[in-house]
Amino acid sequence: MSADAKIRRINWHQAVAEVTLIILGILGALAVDSWWDEKAERETEIDYLQSLRADFIATRDTLKKEIEWEKQQISTGRDIHQNIKSGLTQLSPEQFIQKISDFYWFSSWEWEPVTATYDELISSGHLEYIQNQVLRIRLGQFGHIVRQLDDYRGIQISAWQMSHRPFFYEHLIVSYMDWMGDYHPGSPFENDLSKLESKQFWNLVSDWTVSHNTMLWRYQTALDKCDEILEMISSKLATKTDKS
Repeated sequence: MSADAKIRRINWHQAVAEVTLIILGILGALAVDSWWDEKAERETEIDYLQSLRADFIATRDTLKKEIEWEKQQISTGRDIHQNIKSGLTQLSPEQFIQKISDFYWFSSWEWEPVTATYDELISSGHLEYIQNQVLRIRLGQFGHIVRQLDDYRGIQISAWQMSHRPFFYEHLIVSYMDWMGDYHPGSPFENDLSKLESKQFWNLVSDWTVSHNTMLWRYQTALDKCDEILEMISSKLATKTDKS
C-alpha cells in the first residue's frame, strides 16, 4: 500500500478528538492550578484582613485614650489662664505649680499605632492581596496621617526647647518640677511667681493650649480614618465569610 493510501486511511475525526482531549486536559490542569492559586490568595487575604482588624482595633483604643488626654491638657490650660486672670488667688502656689507640671507633662507622647500587618504587606509586596482598591488607598492615607502626627510632635518638642524651657529655667519653676512632671513641694529654690502673671507666660500657655488643640484635631482625624477602615474590613470579612 502506498504512503498516500495510508494517509487517506487515517481516521482524522479520531485524531482531532484525541488532540482536542489533550488540549482540554492541559487547559483543565491550568484552570485547576489557577483556581488553587486564587483560593490560596483569597485565604491569605482573609488572614491579612483579620490581622489588620486586630491592629486597627488596638490603634483605635489607643487613639481614644490620647484624645481624652489631650482634652485634659486643654482643660488644664484653661485652668491656668483662669488662675492668672484671678491674680493667682484661685489656687495655692503649690497647686498652681502642679497644674503647670501637669500641663507640660510629656508622658503621653509615647503613642505609636499598631502597624505590624500593614508594614508586612508593604515589605513583602503582598498589598495586592487586598482586592479592594479603596481599602488599599485608605490604608495608605492612614499611614500618611500617622507620619503627620509624628512630624507635629517633633514641632511641639522644638517649641518646648526654644520657647518654653528657657522661661522655666530662668524663673526656676523647673526646680519645683524636677524636669517637668514630678512636683517636689519641698524644693529649696524660690520661684518668682510674679512672672506667672506676665504677658510672656500667658502667651506661652496660650501657644501650648493651641498646640494641644491641634494635636487633638490630628488624633481625631486619625480616629475617624481608623473607624472608616475598620468598617470596611469588617464588611469585607463578612462578605467573604458568607461566600465561603
